[in-house]
Amino acid sequence: MRYISEEQLDHKKHGCIGNYCGNKAKYLKQLYELLPSQEGLRAYDAFCGFGVISTSLPDDYMVTANDSCHQLIGIHKWIQGVHKRIGGTPLETANFIIDETLCKVNDNKDEDGFDKTKGQYNENLLSSDLYALATSSNSNYMRFNTSNGEFNVKFGKRYLNPQLQAKLKNNLRRQAI
Repeated sequence: MRYISEEQLDHKKHGCIGNYCGNKAKYLKQLYELLPSQEGLRAYDAFCGFGVISTSLPDDYMVTANDSCHQLIGIHKWIQGVHKRIGGTPLETANFIIDETLCKVNDNKDEDGFDKTKGQYNENLLSSDLYALATSSNSNYMRFNTSNGEFNVKFGKRYLNPQLQAKLKNNLRRQAI
């Protein structure tokens, strides 16, 4: 069994890139109790969501993360692509993503920005738009019409707030992309 202190656990659970319905953060303590004590193991996070498990595993693990929602995986790939395009540090990448997201939905009262971004996403299917929608939709849901694939969640009076920005920064530091 691998031991992790409450302080380490609290720090690690703040490494996902967003809030996601079904987030597994409440199970992290039980997960750590089940992890073997060997270092450098490989792990597969089959339903990664926004990455709460994969970014909370020990730093020496080699983690592969995936999800059945290809749109969600598109967000992860977009973030990695931003880093490759702009270079620099993970913090610079996070700041770029934060600026780009906040220019679409700038606060928890920007329903017009949300609706405009929703229309743009449904037309162009850009992962950057979907990330802005996912951070500001009702309960941070990502739902799509089965008939035409359009994003269909309402504004949730949310946005990429400072706490969520810190999670994004922690995630990028953890990935060391």
